[in-house]
Amino acid sequence: MPSSKNEALYPFRGALWIHWVAGAFLFIALQSCSTPQVLWVIDSLWVPVLGEEFPRQIATVERESGYRIKTVPYSYQESDRVAIEKILGEGPYAYVVVSPYVSMELEALEVRFSGVTFLCMDAPEGFTPPANVRGISFDPVPTLKEALKKWEQYRSSKIPKDKERKLLILAKDSLPIFQESGFMELTLNERLLVIPNGEAEDVTRKNLRRELAQPVDLLVVWAGKATALTLEILSGLENRKSMGLIGWEIHRFPGIKDHPFVVSLYKDYAGALSQILKGASVPSRIPYNLSLIHISEPTRLLSISYAVFCLK
Repeated sequence: MPSSKNEALYPFRGALWIHWVAGAFLFIALQSCSTPQVLWVIDSLWVPVLGEEFPRQIATVERESGYRIKTVPYSYQESDRVAIEKILGEGPYAYVVVSPYVSMELEALEVRFSGVTFLCMDAPEGFTPPANVRGISFDPVPTLKEALKKWEQYRSSKIPKDKERKLLILAKDSLPIFQESGFMELTLNERLLVIPNGEAEDVTRKNLRRELAQPVDLLVVWAGKATALTLEILSGLENRKSMGLIGWEIHRFPGIKDHPFVVSLYKDYAGALSQILKGASVPSRIPYNLSLIHISEPTRLLSISYAVFCLK
């Protein structure tokens, strides 16, 4: 017999509550199953390049694309291969993102998971991907052209074009890129320092000091490992405060804001995946991203203001 009036009116409310909770969990489970998934195998060699902001970037891609992105580390151990094979079996995955080295390491798995599209991110020129792998490379040329336009806009109100002094410090294998991008005009006011592969550090340092000591309006640095050495030497020179700067991933270096104009180009891996997930097809080439840091001239109050723009 019911112990109260409410129990008499609603004898099945406890059972209904259980049904509602079970239904809610079932709905969530079905939604989870219907959400498309991406597996990103993180090459241990890429961790310093991806940076601390990578998890936040991936969370943004998830929110904007509607995909669930699972990241797993890969350090070239046999246990990693076994773990990846198990995770792949827990799919399905719309895409599996790998680096060129990881794609070759997992080549045997790709045959077994023939229904999965593997994306080889940052595939180098001439790279022949294994079966079921789509190679995606980053193209610096369009972004370098954009960087040059930004510099010309900045320079036009400050430096006459015939008086502009450029210094290009480039790795030997980057010469074709800059020839195509329009930076190398071969004028009297343009100097070029090419860093040969395998050059001794003391020789590179000596050459850099000699070039950087001369007046420069725009310094372009694309010199691989010598980029860090260039910026280290530059940080101790007074003339850096009047020097514009364009380079690869130079936004990561301290002291960059001492320069009146800075453009940093970088490979946006999370942005590339976002573009793929939002598009109807997988592109083979994706432009670099561009970060423009413009620091204005000092005002009468000798204060310096700056704004940071991320252009995508």
